[in-house]
Amino acid sequence: MFERALSLPDAGAETFFLWGPRQAGKSTLLRRRYPDGIWFDLLKADEFRRYVSRPELLREDLEAADADRARQVVIDEVQKVPALLD
Repeated sequence: MFERALSLPDAGAETFFLWGPRQAGKSTLLRRRYPDGIWFDLLKADEFRRYVSRPELLREDLEAADADRARQVVIDEVQKVPALLD
């Protein structure tokens, strides 16, 4: 097992992108670092269709989840729905 030399910010501290090759363990790393995070996985077809057709649903879903600033929001594969970055 290799130890990663990557430090990630505390939950809710800042916004960041995590880039890397496919199957390198990015999602696994994020799940371990932010186990209480709010997750959106755009590889799931139903979530992808939902947000590609109505990106404003992300805000509504976050409000409904009563997200506080101490939790990290993770949008896995956000590049699939660029309108979410607006």
